[in-house]
Amino acid sequence: MVYGVFGVIFVSIGLFFAVLYTNLFAFGYSFFNYVYFINSRIEFLVFYVGVLCLIKFFWQRKER
Repeated sequence: MVYGVFGVIFVSIGLFFAVLYTNLFAFGYSFFNYVYFINSRIEFLVFYVGVLCLIKFFWQRKER
C-alpha cells in the first residue's frame, strides 16, 4: 500500500515538473536538449523512482 501511494506522488511530481519546464522551448532548446535537461534534473528523477514503486506495488498485489 505504501509503495502505491509513494509511487503516485512521485510520478505526479515528476510529470508536473516536466510540464513546467516546457517553457524551455521558448529559450531555443531543441527537443533533444530538452529531453537531456529533463532527464538530468533531480525533480524529474523522482518520476523514475515513482515508476519503480508502482511496479513493486503491482507486483506484490499480483503475488497474493
